[in-house]
Amino acid sequence: MPDEHSQVTDLQAVSLEVAEGSTESPLSDAEQSQIVRLVHSSISHSGPLPSPETLAAYEQVLPGSAERIFFMAESQSRHRQDMEKVVILGNVSAQSRGVWLAFILALTGMLLGFGLELLGHRLTGFASFFSSLAALVGTFVFGRLEQRREREQNQSSGAD
Repeated sequence: MPDEHSQVTDLQAVSLEVAEGSTESPLSDAEQSQIVRLVHSSISHSGPLPSPETLAAYEQVLPGSAERIFFMAESQSRHRQDMEKVVILGNVSAQSRGVWLAFILALTGMLLGFGLELLGHRLTGFASFFSSLAALVGTFVFGRLEQRREREQNQSSGAD
């Protein structure tokens, strides 16, 4: 069986002969049939709505279908936006809870350390107080550095 390159070459030779005015084809009927199967046409469209031609064809086959297709696209868009809003609000809520829980834990550790110092356990109280304070400050600083890194990464990817 001939490979695709030789089939294309044969098709080019036949096209050249036809263009020069030759009425007889050098290919057999089976070869001509095979060449016809090599011809391929493709139309592609991207987006939430079909192309205007396709939309008109739908409308011609089923009156009112274009309006239904538009309604479906609008509903899907509205649903996607609603879902994005839920995700964003959930993320904000989770971040807010995390900040408050971190604050409460740090404050508890600092109060525990202060209480231990008042009871005479100076080293333990000092360690508890300042380790809680260091964890709180460290988390804050790390979060700011991470935000700056993400912002710079977004700016550099947006500039490309």
